[in-house]
Amino acid sequence: MAEGISLKTLDSKEHATPEWIIRKLRNDIGGDFDLDPAATPGNAKAPLYYTEEDNGLVKHWDICNPSTTFVFCNPPYGREVGKWVRKAFRETDREVISYLLLKVSSDTDWWHDYVLRADEIRFIHHRVKYEGVSEGPAPFPSCIVVFRPEKLMISRE
Repeated sequence: MAEGISLKTLDSKEHATPEWIIRKLRNDIGGDFDLDPAATPGNAKAPLYYTEEDNGLVKHWDICNPSTTFVFCNPPYGREVGKWVRKAFRETDREVISYLLLKVSSDTDWWHDYVLRADEIRFIHHRVKYEGVSEGPAPFPSCIVVFRPEKLMISRE
């Protein structure tokens, strides 16, 4: 995810996650994330990260196997975001808990196929101002989507 990227158009695919979001999520999980599968060296939110060249869509995310791996992913916003959501959903079979920062896109197939099956959807009350962007907040609403392995799911009763 490039630093200093512009949000003037929706064509921009990469946005650096604000640190306040990461701090809150780290507090929720009680520590650091293990992996950021969609990062650059300058904005990775975990000690281990995959760059565009590494292609986090084809690599396994269960780097802490046999322990649970905590993943934070702010995928490139574009036509392939659905592939990242599907990947996070499927990685739950490998004991991966994924937190994704996503644009709210309830009019897409990937939203209905995967996001609505997530363990949590946390809507962010205000528009997110991404790091390195001077134009102001994003022109769209955002949310945090959490996928957990079935055996780790919290009872919803």
